[in-house]
Amino acid sequence: MPELMTQRSAQHRGPPAPLVPLEVVISTAELAWRSCRAPQYQAESEVLVELARQLIRSPASILEHLADAVMRLCRGGSAGVSLIDEHRGEALFRAHALSGELAEHLWGTTPRDFSPCAMVVESNSLQLMSDPELHYRYLAELGAKIFEALLIPFTSGARTVGTIWVVTHDATQHFDAEDGRLIAALGRFASASYPAYVHARVNRAEKGSDESSGTTAAAALDAAARALREQLGQELHWHAQALSDANRERLESLIGLMDGLPAVAAK
Repeated sequence: MPELMTQRSAQHRGPPAPLVPLEVVISTAELAWRSCRAPQYQAESEVLVELARQLIRSPASILEHLADAVMRLCRGGSAGVSLIDEHRGEALFRAHALSGELAEHLWGTTPRDFSPCAMVVESNSLQLMSDPELHYRYLAELGAKIFEALLIPFTSGARTVGTIWVVTHDATQHFDAEDGRLIAALGRFASASYPAYVHARVNRAEKGSDESSGTTAAAALDAAARALREQLGQELHWHAQALSDANRERLESLIGLMDGLPAVAAK
């Protein structure tokens, strides 16, 4: 999440003490019994196709598009991608992409050991929080009230590298199990695209990349394309039996994307 490094944490005095224990704000179990909206497979398919295209066009900006997609599909007020980073020897989370009302806090950071992102990485699972600022009191400094937060960790290889999250700023808006399914699917996309994103940012920072760095970036894109092809292939395998005629367009879109990714990456 886009938590700001507060003045207290910057001075190593720590964030404000929680008003309630962490378990009070964890409401993940509610996803199992809340009324759940029907999946919109066509919209999801279109988002996946567009994200894959953006990955090939501009891997350095893929996380921005991913945050936009999470916010739209999960009907949030803000969404983002926070990566585990380091500053002056201190581990922290840094918001690499933000959409919605919290967009002004892009690149905001918090300590690695006390944040919603830290909790979801430690649990290695999707988590839903209600009124998280009751425990993480510095969230109140962000300006926009957070009523619910839905987060999931994502990995690169065997290493957890960050989280994807979406929050509501409307007390009447609640996440459901379908939102959990969608953010999990986008988490798999983040895992596949992360190496290409990192290589693209390194090359951009170096300014005037040479042939070897270009080759490395191409290899990263190729690896991302292969990972996405595997992800989509698994999805087709898992869901092919359940897909009805009404969802055939989704099936066809995924097949086309899956078959086309390696060829596009090779260009």
